[in-house]
Order: sequence, then C-alpha cells, then structure tokens
Amino acid sequence: MPKWLICIPLAVQWLWLAVRYRSTTLPSAANPCITAGGLVGEGKLEYFKDMGARARAATATYCSVRTDLVPCPVDVLQIMAKAGLEFPVIAKPDLGLCGYGVQKIDDLAALMRYLEAFPRNEVVVLQEYLSDEGEAGIFYARDPETDQSHLLGVALRYYPRVIGDGVRSTAALIDADPRARRLRDAPHHAAACDLLHIPARDEVVRLATIGSTRVGGLYRNGAPAYRHN
Repeated sequence: MPKWLICIPLAVQWLWLAVRYRSTTLPSAANPCITAGGLVGEGKLEYFKDMGARARAATATYCSVRTDLVPCPVDVLQIMAKAGLEFPVIAKPDLGLCGYGVQKIDDLAALMRYLEAFPRNEVVVLQEYLSDEGEAGIFYARDPETDQSHLLGVALRYYPRVIGDGVRSTAALIDADPRARRLRDAPHHAAACDLLHIPARDEVVRLATIGSTRVGGLYRNGAPAYRHN
C-alpha cells in the first residue's frame, strides 16, 4: 500500500478535528512537549532528552555526531567511547522518516563513508545495534488533569524476510514474494544480506535493517494479545 494512501485517513481526521474545534493546529497539542505534537518535524534526540529514568534504562545506547564538517575518525571514536558504543551500530538521521538513511555500520571505515556522504549541517544518531526480529509500538493517552492513562493500541512490526526452500537463492526468493519485492524496488535501500546465498529449507533470512512497509516490513495489530494477557 502506498505511503500516501495510508496517510489519507490521518489527514481526514486532522481536517475533521480542525473544523470541529476551529483550529488547524489543535491536533498537534496531543503531545505538547514535542515539536508539532509528534506528528511531523520532530527529531529522535528530542524524544531521548526528555525520557525518564525507566525509559532511558530500556533504550539502546546512543550518541550523536554533527556533520557541519566531516568529523575525523579519532573524534568519532571518542564520541562513541564516551557513550559506551561499539561496532556494529545503527546510523540514522536525527530527523527522518520511513527508514531513509538508516544503515547498519560494522566498522569505522564504513561509518566514515556514511558521514562523508551525509548532508552537511545535520545530526546523525549512532545507536547500539539490536538483533531482535521485530519491534512494538505502544500508543496510549493520558488525561492531563487526572494523570490517568489508557492503552490506545499496540503495533507489532516485523522486518522483511524470506524463508528458504533449499533450492533458490535469496534474490530468487525475493523476486517470488510480492511483499519482499518492495525491498528490491525501494530507492536508497539495499538488501542487508547476501543475495546469492541459497538458504536451507525453512531458514528465515532477514532482508533489511528497517521494518518500514516500503521495503516489505509487516505491521500487525498487537492489541488483542495485550488484552488477552
């Protein structure tokens, strides 16, 4: 499904709320401490700096590097060491969307190539690489007057993958899978695996470091499982 199609219900709801409450910016007040309420234009570091102790303890280690000038390798290593980071890391724009610019970086040489190619006067976030096979997004609302909160929804996100048959290469498996083919056709994002490898039967091959739908990621509703537990 195209990204613009997914956004249509959000835009319709925004317009409805704007008309109902006579304010085009009112929907952005849902998260008043975040730029535009977290709807658009906020950076990752903006979230990180306001986290409490529990959230910070559960967040993968990170640091940031400015690209006003291309940093020298020694400076980059010092920044990483101060944060307690080691390779591999995930490099990503502080301000970004849909996984654009997100890469797994295995060594200093690869990181320097990434920084040299990155636009100037921007901020790059380096974060600990986690090999977990998926992510969960938890959406909740809190009443500012009573401080009571309730769960709105849980989104389970899975990275794009194919399952081997012992015969075809990873590239052939991608070509045969409509969802996985999105990765092949996605601009600015290469597969994070060996396309010539022939996976064994039932072997799961993770194709990318991001779970965006534009590269074949899968989203599922996790709320029923949460309510069941």
